[in-house]
Amino acid sequence: MPVLNLTIKRGTTFGPVLITCKDAAGVVVPLAGYSAFAEARKGPESTVIINFAPTIEADDAAGLITIPAIPYSTTKDLSPGLVPWDLILQSPDGTRATEPLFSGKVSINQLITQPA
Repeated sequence: MPVLNLTIKRGTTFGPVLITCKDAAGVVVPLAGYSAFAEARKGPESTVIINFAPTIEADDAAGLITIPAIPYSTTKDLSPGLVPWDLILQSPDGTRATEPLFSGKVSINQLITQPA
């Protein structure tokens, strides 16, 4: 499973992030009919810190997953730190993947420059 680490600066707009899914040979994997879910939380049973709300177009043939922009109004309230995240797929028949498509850490950082 590929590792995809993300960095969010508090008080800025994060994203959008576009992910193209390809197989081991580099061929795009069509995702028509699939759903994607992605969250950052300290553990599987803990409170969701960030719901990335990924989307896949219904007629997707390009293997594209979009994580929409997360606005300033949301990122400004995030606590600095390192939080695990992953992204899972659900097939058109409703079966959810048992392994994430991607996983990694979200680094939530404070901006250094603070203009007066």
